Amino acid sequence: MLIETNLTARDIGRAVGLNSGSYFYTSFKKYTGCTPDSYRKAHQAKIFDNK
Repeated sequence: MLIETNLTARDIGRAVGLNSGSYFYTSFKKYTGCTPDSYRKAHQAKIFDNK
Protein backbone atom coordinates (compact mmCIF):
# COMPACT_ATOMS: atom_id res chain seq x y z
CA MET A 1 0.00 0.00 0.00
CA LEU A 2 2.88 2.36 0.64
CA ILE A 3 4.12 1.88 -2.89
CA GLU A 4 0.85 1.52 -4.75
CA THR A 5 -1.22 4.27 -3.12
CA ASN A 6 -0.86 7.82 -1.88
CA LEU A 7 -2.44 7.00 1.48
CA THR A 8 -0.62 8.31 4.53
CA ALA A 9 1.08 5.88 6.89
CA ARG A 10 -1.65 6.68 9.41
CA ASP A 11 -4.39 5.79 6.92
CA ILE A 12 -2.62 2.56 5.96
CA GLY A 13 -2.31 1.63 9.62
CA ARG A 14 -6.05 2.09 10.04
CA ALA A 15 -6.77 0.18 6.83
CA VAL A 16 -4.91 -2.85 8.14
CA GLY A 17 -6.78 -2.75 11.42
CA LEU A 18 -4.57 -0.71 13.72
CA ASN A 19 -6.26 2.01 15.74
CA SER A 20 -3.10 4.05 16.02
CA GLY A 21 -1.22 5.41 13.04
CA SER A 22 1.76 6.11 15.26
CA TYR A 23 1.90 2.45 16.28
CA PHE A 24 2.08 1.45 12.59
CA TYR A 25 4.82 4.01 11.97
CA THR A 26 6.87 2.88 14.99
CA SER A 27 6.41 -0.83 14.27
CA PHE A 28 7.26 -0.40 10.60
CA LYS A 29 10.48 1.38 11.47
CA LYS A 30 11.37 -1.27 14.06
CA TYR A 31 11.00 -4.15 11.60
CA THR A 32 12.32 -2.56 8.40
CA GLY A 33 14.88 -0.12 9.76
CA CYS A 34 13.33 2.79 7.89
CA THR A 35 10.27 4.97 8.14
CA PRO A 36 7.23 4.32 5.97
CA ASP A 37 7.93 7.59 4.13
CA SER A 38 11.52 6.70 3.29
CA TYR A 39 10.45 3.19 2.27
CA ARG A 40 7.85 4.65 -0.09
CA LYS A 41 10.33 7.06 -1.66
CA ALA A 42 12.99 4.40 -2.18
CA HIS A 43 10.65 1.84 -3.69
CA GLN A 44 8.69 4.22 -5.86
CA ALA A 45 11.97 5.50 -7.28
CA LYS A 46 12.95 1.92 -8.20
CA ILE A 47 9.62 1.30 -9.90
CA PHE A 48 9.78 4.49 -11.96
CA ASP A 49 13.43 3.89 -12.87
CA ASN A 50 12.51 0.49 -14.33
CA LYS A 51 9.82 1.85 -16.65
